[in-house]
Amino acid sequence: MSRRAPLLAAFALVLALVVSVGAELAPPGTSVGAELAPPGSAQVPATAQDVLARSVAAHGGDRLSSWRTMSITGTIEMEDGITYRAAYRVLAKAPDKLKVEQDMTVDRGGRYVYEYFRNGSQAWSRRNLIPGKADPARLDRWMNQCFGVAYYAKRATALALKTEATADWMAKSATGYLVTDRRPAYVVTATTPAGSADLYIDKSTFYLLQENTPEARRLYSAFRDFGGTVHPTRILEITRGRNGEVITPITYEAVRYGEPIEDWVFEEDMPKKGAEIRSGLISVSDSVPVAVSAAVVPPAPLR
Repeated sequence: MSRRAPLLAAFALVLALVVSVGAELAPPGTSVGAELAPPGSAQVPATAQDVLARSVAAHGGDRLSSWRTMSITGTIEMEDGITYRAAYRVLAKAPDKLKVEQDMTVDRGGRYVYEYFRNGSQAWSRRNLIPGKADPARLDRWMNQCFGVAYYAKRATALALKTEATADWMAKSATGYLVTDRRPAYVVTATTPAGSADLYIDKSTFYLLQENTPEARRLYSAFRDFGGTVHPTRILEITRGRNGEVITPITYEAVRYGEPIEDWVFEEDMPKKGAEIRSGLISVSDSVPVAVSAAVVPPAPLR
């Protein structure tokens, strides 16, 4: 016993030193041996600004708004008496050029292509190569969505943190769309020069799950990393039509940045200054072309 006593005492001393060193190296407020919390979840966000900043970081930070060109390819389901699945492509070039294509040719045969353009302060459309008018608010939304949640982080004039809620994802069934998933979310009301929106941000991942505006409700799901930015690959856009809600499913298959896009892509059948588009024909008029709201300004790169 007398020989073992010094060994036990030495062992106890070494064990005490190890525990002491471990406590000093552990992060403040973390007990030795405790499992480290996931990044960003150690502290509950206190303000709307904090929630939004974490969401921007989760989606890719300054990559969301520092691009010069961006392209999105995917599909969209369109209602025209029956449902058609169309190829969907978005081309954007900073600071103010946009083209959106919805091509139903494969489903319908022949040529059925809807195109929407924005170039500076002008907006117009083409249906099967015939020029027409475009809804400026619709082009506003498309341009803003190219920047994701970073648009609100850079352009909001006011932010407010509302009562927490759930963001509901829906799937189509034989009887219509049904809620299949509910996620706890922070709710941030963002006011921009273009209007206000309620942003539902996942409490765990800080991804933007839902975006409610007076014009539409958009649900986001199935997030993927595209070159350092995180985007949803499944989107439901819900608007009001003459017969109730209209639900438009959109999928993203690829999101690319930095690929060359020539300026002429955004100039096809562009109305001349002093011209107005009427029923597919461009005629000289004292009216100015359909203008995009001046409130939509692409965000500067985040810092």
